[in-house]
Amino acid sequence: MSDKAKQLFEYLLAVNNLRFKVIREYKEYEKTWIKSALEEYGEGVFLMGEGEEEEAILEIHRQTISEEDSTPPDPDESIREWITYSYDNEKHSPKMPDPKVMTEGETEVEVKFDEESNRVKLFNEWKAAWSDWAANMTRMKSVQALYERFFKLHQEFQVEGEGLELLLGQTIFTWKHEVGTISHPLFTTKLDIELDADKGIVIVKPTNQGYKLELNILSGIPLPNNDEIQSISQTAHYRDVFEEDVRDLSNQFMNIIDASGRVAMEDEPINPSKDPVGHVDEYVLILRKKDNQVLKNDLEQIIELMQQEDFQDPATIASIVGDEVNFDKVENSLKWDKVATDLYFPLPANEEQKEIARRLATNYGLTVQGPPGTGKTHTIANIVSHLLAHGKKILITSQKENPLKVLKEKIPAEIRDLCVPVLGGGRDSLREIENSIRTISEQLGNLSTEKLETEIARDKEELDKSRRKEARLKHQLLEYSKSEKLGIEYKGNPVTKADVAQMLTEECVDYQWIQDKVAIDTGFPLCEQEFNQLWELRGTLDEKDLCLKDSVLPESQLLKSSEEMQSWLATGKELQEKHDQAITFTDKVQFPHDLAYAEQVKQELAEILTYENGFEEGSSSQKILDDYLAGGSRKERWTSFFCDMKALNEEMTTMNRAIIQHKITLPNKSDYELESDILIFGERLRENKKPNFIFTMTKGKNAKYLWETPILNGQPVRTVEEIDILQQHLLLKKKKDEAVRTWNANIDEIGGTHIDLEDKRLFSAIDQEISIYEKTMKLGQLIEGFKETANRLSLNQPNWLGYAYYVELQTAVEHVYDVINYQEWETGYHAYIGQLNELSKEQHVHPIVDSFITILEDKDASRWHEKLDELEALREKKEEVIQFLNLHDKFQTLAHKTAEWIMSTLSKDMPRPEEVHKAWELKALYDWMTINEEFEAERIENNIKAEQDYQKKLITSIVSNSTWLNQINRITDEQKRALVAWKNFIKRYGKGTGNNKRFLADARKEMETAQSAIPVWIMPVNQVLENFPISNEKFDVIIFDESSQCDIMSVPVLLRGEKVVVVGDDEQISPYGIGTKDAEIEELINRYLDGVPNKRLFDHKISLYEIADQIFPKNGRLMLKEHFRCVPEIIQFSNDLSYGGQMIPLRLPFDNEKIEPPVMAIRVEDGYPSEGTNMVNEPEADRIVEDIESMLADPKYDGQTIGVIALQGNKQAALIENKIRATIPESEFVNRKIICGNAYSLQGDERDIIFLSMVIAGNRRFMAMTKKDQQQTFNVAASRARNQMRLYHSVELDELKKDCYRYKLLSYCKNPTRVNDTLENLEDKCDSPFEVEVLRMIVARGYKVQPQVKVGQYRIDLVIEGLRDRLAVECDGERWHGPEKWEEDMQRQYNLERVGWKFWRVRGREFYYDKKKAMESLWRRLDELGIEADS
Repeated sequence: MSDKAKQLFEYLLAVNNLRFKVIREYKEYEKTWIKSALEEYGEGVFLMGEGEEEEAILEIHRQTISEEDSTPPDPDESIREWITYSYDNEKHSPKMPDPKVMTEGETEVEVKFDEESNRVKLFNEWKAAWSDWAANMTRMKSVQALYERFFKLHQEFQVEGEGLELLLGQTIFTWKHEVGTISHPLFTTKLDIELDADKGIVIVKPTNQGYKLELNILSGIPLPNNDEIQSISQTAHYRDVFEEDVRDLSNQFMNIIDASGRVAMEDEPINPSKDPVGHVDEYVLILRKKDNQVLKNDLEQIIELMQQEDFQDPATIASIVGDEVNFDKVENSLKWDKVATDLYFPLPANEEQKEIARRLATNYGLTVQGPPGTGKTHTIANIVSHLLAHGKKILITSQKENPLKVLKEKIPAEIRDLCVPVLGGGRDSLREIENSIRTISEQLGNLSTEKLETEIARDKEELDKSRRKEARLKHQLLEYSKSEKLGIEYKGNPVTKADVAQMLTEECVDYQWIQDKVAIDTGFPLCEQEFNQLWELRGTLDEKDLCLKDSVLPESQLLKSSEEMQSWLATGKELQEKHDQAITFTDKVQFPHDLAYAEQVKQELAEILTYENGFEEGSSSQKILDDYLAGGSRKERWTSFFCDMKALNEEMTTMNRAIIQHKITLPNKSDYELESDILIFGERLRENKKPNFIFTMTKGKNAKYLWETPILNGQPVRTVEEIDILQQHLLLKKKKDEAVRTWNANIDEIGGTHIDLEDKRLFSAIDQEISIYEKTMKLGQLIEGFKETANRLSLNQPNWLGYAYYVELQTAVEHVYDVINYQEWETGYHAYIGQLNELSKEQHVHPIVDSFITILEDKDASRWHEKLDELEALREKKEEVIQFLNLHDKFQTLAHKTAEWIMSTLSKDMPRPEEVHKAWELKALYDWMTINEEFEAERIENNIKAEQDYQKKLITSIVSNSTWLNQINRITDEQKRALVAWKNFIKRYGKGTGNNKRFLADARKEMETAQSAIPVWIMPVNQVLENFPISNEKFDVIIFDESSQCDIMSVPVLLRGEKVVVVGDDEQISPYGIGTKDAEIEELINRYLDGVPNKRLFDHKISLYEIADQIFPKNGRLMLKEHFRCVPEIIQFSNDLSYGGQMIPLRLPFDNEKIEPPVMAIRVEDGYPSEGTNMVNEPEADRIVEDIESMLADPKYDGQTIGVIALQGNKQAALIENKIRATIPESEFVNRKIICGNAYSLQGDERDIIFLSMVIAGNRRFMAMTKKDQQQTFNVAASRARNQMRLYHSVELDELKKDCYRYKLLSYCKNPTRVNDTLENLEDKCDSPFEVEVLRMIVARGYKVQPQVKVGQYRIDLVIEGLRDRLAVECDGERWHGPEKWEEDMQRQYNLERVGWKFWRVRGREFYYDKKKAMESLWRRLDELGIEADS
């Protein structure tokens, strides 16, 4: 153990202690929400599963405040003139109005509002209603504010969730102790935030990873019974958060923490005192930075471990502190040689990626520089798969989560479950771990090592065969390409194949009729006379005549006579005419040819058609019918309405019969006053009291007319019964009014007949109107029944409300019978055709039978007789056929294919070939020129691709099987036992009901052991320290992604691996070193790092990538150069700024991906930065938001993701985000993955479109950005956009210094270097006349084509562009430049095909011999790819 190594980690511990302090009071955290505060929100905020999600700790519903919600109630009209102030602010309660000066005659009098009690009463009533409104508005706004906070928090977790955590804290523990006051939850559990932007619901759920006992708050306090406290902590860790609380553990803790410890009484306030108190009914939600306790504990364990005698510094740590590196090359060779030689990359790979595997095998550490968009994730996935195939355990980590999120999906599906990401929400991570353990458990039971070894050996053997075959095919292609360039001597002159091609195109004598390959010096097979005779016979015969040699002609009596055929077909024609007229009606509705069904439909239609009046267009009946047929609430409305009206009418009729015999005379008072008077007098009579003087002067003074004047039948009211009659009279009047009002309101909507309240036959009128509409309801029932019956019909847009529609259906029914009659005839017709078909299958029957069948199928009786006569003529052809075949056989002995061609031209009117002997010589030249034509170079290239694809499948299979074989061989008995136990406990846990809950804790304990069997873990650095103690078995390889963002506190992770791959980029942003002062760090460096080389570099700003680049062997650094993310115009700035142009941009977007221009500089004319300490440029923000809003409405930008980067400070990004969220729907914000921040926020991430805000302007002084860290910022900012980068600026170039990175970026965006400048004359860019001629033919077809397209370091002759695909066209000349040049050309094509390019090649001799034919395969290929020419 090295002292310097120990001092290094003591230094890290000291730095860590500088950064963080112990927080004992929960209110000191970034944000907290106590139980009582959450309960106060009321509607819209649901706690502990009271909302839609039963597992939610907190559920917040977005509040939509309508105009009605935000409008306060108005005061009564009689006091409105008194209210002279605004009352639309819910925070300002209405006050009693001030006195008013009023004029009475000529005198001004001051009138106080409260002088009249009715005014005060109305005011108080209004104020009460206003208070209710204000309370609701206050609630909605506070709930919405909470929703907004958690929405933003959700976004923060998406961007930088690795630095924050949201917790549920239970049992608030309070204690005034000498080390400090404690007011903090004892137990915490992690929470996830889920967002449903469409519904507007935020859900906060536990991750169900158990509870954590927050022992940090007790640091510095001597703890009694430490073992018992640790036991409580362990028990809490295995608790099911959904099913169990920690009340019992809180009680236990309070009993052992201190003699005076106790549990709080009910409703006891949370006030710390000298006694420790546990408020078990209280909880709090806490948002805080992840604490440093895990890192602190880890560093302390490392320092303790280093003090052991047998501890040996890993090579990485020894390199950092300058000690001798103990790297056993012999042992390394035994374990790693195969990793370097047997490369198994399931994904396409370039040489840099392969070299990573080779160098990793021979070094303990390797740095890989990965500039933006160079496929780091793809590379890591290949390396991980390769290492898994060799049985290695791997950890992939980074400072932030974003770079790790998509990694698992790149791993082959067969081994994907062996890779567990611990990212984002804990629930997802737990699910990933369980899936992996389940998969391993299942595979252990299903897989056999013997079978895996057999399959691996077989696949490796197949891989070797395939690679050998690929080499042979490539060699064949090489030889073919070479032979195509060789010439011959013809008539004393050397000629190339291109020469012969041009010679043949100029020759007049036709030789193409000769189908056979002709060798030079071979004679023509026939003399001139013999060939002429053969050609003449060819013209007199046709192909069917040749069958006569062996054919037997059918006897005439086997066929119908012409008379029989004519009569039979005429009958069918007559039936068909009727059928054709009828089928229009029946086919229209696809009427089944079923008589019983037709009768049923006919009967139901007849009944419906009796209700013609119900269909009258626009009538009230038709409107009700429409609602009835619509069903649901529309149907129920009218059904209920007429039912209720009928019941009400019957009730009124009954009441009317009871009181109609009485003459009732009531004074001219309102019904309300009459009811009140009758009620008062009635109560008096029911008490058996008569109206005396006191009653008459007090309570009954307004009702005395009832007993003093004639009211009922000419007499005053004397009895309770008479009171009841009066009350019934008023009730009937009220019901009549209600009935008429209800009827007219509903019927008015459909334009129906109103009922007059004054109608003396009111009840009869209502009854008559109801009966009219009951018929309509009956019609609706009939139609509903018919719709069920009509389900067998295909009714296109049925008009159930149209009378004519049912008439049309009735017509279709009447025509179905004509259809059935014709079908019976047609059955007999097809049977006869079948009989003739059977006859034609008999042996040696002449094909003339097929002609008879054809005539019959055409139903042409006139041709039937002619065909019968033809039978006799066929016999006369037999002799001519035999003579022709004898001549043909003689010619065929030397020219087989040509003889076949002659046979194929029988009876055709064709000119006889001229100068047949010269044609034979020309054909010999042509055959030499096309000697390799059958080689099919395109097929060979396709076979090479097929072999490469086959090799990918084999490699994937080898990776999968080797991984599982190594997994089985490596697994320990303890892990195997834990896997089986976990599986059994999970099975018993089931749905977690009843006593089965107890199995979850057991399952979790076993999972901790079982998960050590997982070979690949993906997690950020903080999760590594939390999940993998230093005492655990080491990983074989640790891969750091985006290591430029990892600070020096990532060094402890190095101890957990044998080898390390550090992927990063020192041209991107390094750690900021926030939270510590340079002077403090300098003091710690001097104290702890004495003797460490370059010790001053190891400050709080150095990145792990910079550390690795210093300490790893010189041959351990590689650079990924192929860039896949941005279009070339975007990445060119970063490429020139930071990488010396070494990056090779390989992304050439398709037409449908292009957003023009890809780089923009947008001047904000009225832009200016604020004068405060936090500089913001609101006009720039407004312009960006305005453009984003327009972009979302433009279909051209559909699906494009958006990012915003502020190039100055952090407040500008926050301002823009707030404005965006206020402008666009939340769902769009989420779906477009909108992120607003500084460049560091998006490092490791990308978006389709990036908006850059420069912020500064000339009205405020600013410093030039010229430092290295500022260059890194601009490099990152300018390399996040895939399709478009938009720079918004309020300053011009002449206001900036030329060495400022703002100037460089703005200058570039104003005039970006374009990779492919468009030229009006495309031919000027072509490299040869051959390319020009090919270009012309492509352009003539209307295709979009670019010559000499540069892709990275390569050039392509021609590129044809389509909307979603493109094709590279290569024009191969006739000169041979040697095998090296050929290999280089093929490698170029392979590299481009690896990133998605497709190729088509044309050779000079093919093109010049027949340009049209040479290009035909190109047109076909373009059709296959869906590349269309312009119209």
